[in-house]
Amino acid sequence: MDTLKDHLFGEKFIEDRRRTNPLLAFLTTRANGDEYLCAILPPDYRYMMQIMLLLTIQTIISAAIAVVVYTFIVSPQVVAAKSKRTPPTSIFLIGFGVVIPFVALEPLYLINVLDIRNKGLRMMIVGLFVQTSLRILQAMYGFTPIPRTASLKNFMIYFSCLFDISFDGQMPVRAKSQYIRKQLAKLVRDYILLSIIISFLSKRDYIVFETEFESHSLEHGLKDLLSWRHMANNFLIAYCLSTGLSQSTLGVSLIYNLVYGFETDEVVLNPMLKSSSPSDFWGRRWNNSVHKGLKNGCYKPTRSYFKSRLTGVIAAFLASGLIHEYVNFGIFFDEPDVRFRWKQLLFFAWNGMLIAMEYTFRRLPIFHWLSRRLSPHVVTFLVISSALPVAHLFVGDYLIGGYFKDIEMAEFIISCDKL
Repeated sequence: MDTLKDHLFGEKFIEDRRRTNPLLAFLTTRANGDEYLCAILPPDYRYMMQIMLLLTIQTIISAAIAVVVYTFIVSPQVVAAKSKRTPPTSIFLIGFGVVIPFVALEPLYLINVLDIRNKGLRMMIVGLFVQTSLRILQAMYGFTPIPRTASLKNFMIYFSCLFDISFDGQMPVRAKSQYIRKQLAKLVRDYILLSIIISFLSKRDYIVFETEFESHSLEHGLKDLLSWRHMANNFLIAYCLSTGLSQSTLGVSLIYNLVYGFETDEVVLNPMLKSSSPSDFWGRRWNNSVHKGLKNGCYKPTRSYFKSRLTGVIAAFLASGLIHEYVNFGIFFDEPDVRFRWKQLLFFAWNGMLIAMEYTFRRLPIFHWLSRRLSPHVVTFLVISSALPVAHLFVGDYLIGGYFKDIEMAEFIISCDKL
């Protein structure tokens, strides 16, 4: 560990030092005569190397956890199902008492022992808990998709990949060259788009419009929440976060595609510009990988027990809020400006309520009339607007905690300074 900490993870990426070695530098003059020195800063290769190392470490740990889960949780489930018996209580004791506590503590231990200070790198590490904990719940309650449990090999492939491997029947789908080229084109698209967004927002400290209250505050009144400036700031940050999530998941998935040789399901499908309803936003576009985990690990078990779709939705969003509280703690636990105030839980509770309202009222004639009359862009605007007033609960800590400044190390940045 000392070798990893002092050599491979010796650089902490607290300051951006790329200005000393830009990819391209040039002078430009504005109409008023002011001269600016502009530079294109490439991603820091040392930062990218640390991402690769952390991904490797977490993948190996996930594969080891997969063996334990398959042996002590999945296999007893399969045996019990074949003999038509109730699964043994031991699977829940092992799941809740051993495996889930381990996957919750391991990322925090790794961040501490390697002295990881960059918020983007911490996000890479805590991602293990997000996916793995949900997959353990799926296994315990018997809702892991059957092809994944057909063999230990299939289960290890599925469990050790941060994102969902595509299956065709019992076998993973091979990643052909055409698929790789398509994914690479999407990654280049997101790199270009995110570089433009971050270059624009970074010069403004990620707050474009001035508002009365800071973005991370809980002091907003109703008038402040509905202010167009507040909502516009929230939209820009949420769009930046969405594009970043798309870029990072495509990049990491591409590594798995090349190493494992299998296709992965796409995680982000342009939720900010194409969502047709709150359930479409959260269920099919924002983060499909986590959505599937919540659906199989929380929604289905709760619905099967209480026989209520609404109760399943509430359980899934409650679990999502708690998971995001854990993520925030893992990223910002030593950040003095970020205080633990259940903001993530409040945000996901609000969105869970929106989906509950959608399920309750969507059959009313007025909504059918609106869906036929309004353009898809207007519908998306209304869907996004239903969450934007409270979106600062989700993104505020990322702003005040410096998350976006830290992930700039992985992007091409266009920087202009007045001479």
